[in-house]
Amino acid sequence: MARLRLMNKDYPVLEFDYDIELHIATRIVEVTDASHAPLGLFNEHGRVNKRDLNHWWRHRAIPDSRERVERLLENLRLDSTLELAERNFDLSLSDRYWIDDACGLARECELAIVVRARPRRSPACPTPKWPYRGTCRR
Repeated sequence: MARLRLMNKDYPVLEFDYDIELHIATRIVEVTDASHAPLGLFNEHGRVNKRDLNHWWRHRAIPDSRERVERLLENLRLDSTLELAERNFDLSLSDRYWIDDACGLARECELAIVVRARPRRSPACPTPKWPYRGTCRR
């Protein structure tokens, strides 16, 4: 079990308990600022429940139908795209929400941020300057 904090850029939105084995929020601990929450997460009374939080959480992960996702998961030795999202602080290029691990997720599941590796280049083929004209010869 880990205590996580949903963030909107630099603004804390809410804290919740998260079961790492089941990949679900088990309890909303504290709502810090509902005005910075994702649309649809809070109801008309300004409340959020764990069912809506889990629904939002699951739909942030890369869809299983995405091309080459199985290969990505195999290379990273992960079981699901949801686990990939967990290990990357639930970062997305499409919005400003992320999970602050200051509450302990990194310590509990030995989090490792996935960083796209730069391709290796041979010393005979240095990184070309842009605009690149010509070929690399050894």
